[in-house]
Amino acid sequence: METNSESFKIFIAGGYGIVGSNIAKLVRKYYPQSHILIAGRTPDKGQSLVNELGNASTVMLNLKDDQVPEEIKNSDIST
Repeated sequence: METNSESFKIFIAGGYGIVGSNIAKLVRKYYPQSHILIAGRTPDKGQSLVNELGNASTVMLNLKDDQVPEEIKNSDIST
């Protein structure tokens, strides 16, 4: 599969766990222009992955909480 030059805001819940981090790396490989938003309960845990990916950030997300961060609401694609 070739890389895609389109740019999206991509949200990955649980993005710095084993599965989520592998998804994030594949997204980066095929969509190098896209911003990846990695969400979880402890955003600091995702910082090393954000540094590795580039053009990425973390956000606090607890599925038990009713509030959805604004960054997530503005995503084009979510997993």
